[in-house]
Amino acid sequence: MSHTPGDWQVGGLQVWHYDEETGMGYRFRVIENEGGAIAWVADDDGDPECVPNMHVVAAAPDLLEALRRLVRFNENDPQLYDGDDDGTLSRLMRKANSAVDKARNTSEES
Repeated sequence: MSHTPGDWQVGGLQVWHYDEETGMGYRFRVIENEGGAIAWVADDDGDPECVPNMHVVAAAPDLLEALRRLVRFNENDPQLYDGDDDGTLSRLMRKANSAVDKARNTSEES
């Protein structure tokens, strides 16, 4: 199964959730495409990482497609490894492959 296609964006819709057990309130923002909500991400004004995290999630389909293309390009051109004496390119391509596998839920860790 593949992910929801389309251009994902951080939407303006915010939802509050009040947890009666803890007495805490939580705010969430939607990641959406033209078809509607994809995911809800915690939005805490006090946490400077919340908004950047939302944008990373929204960029996920574009990042995945870029990595897939890079991996395919690399597989079709073994000469790219010429001059990779210290193994830097090899390590980067293993990381790219691992990230694609993780996104597709085919990694060994799943």
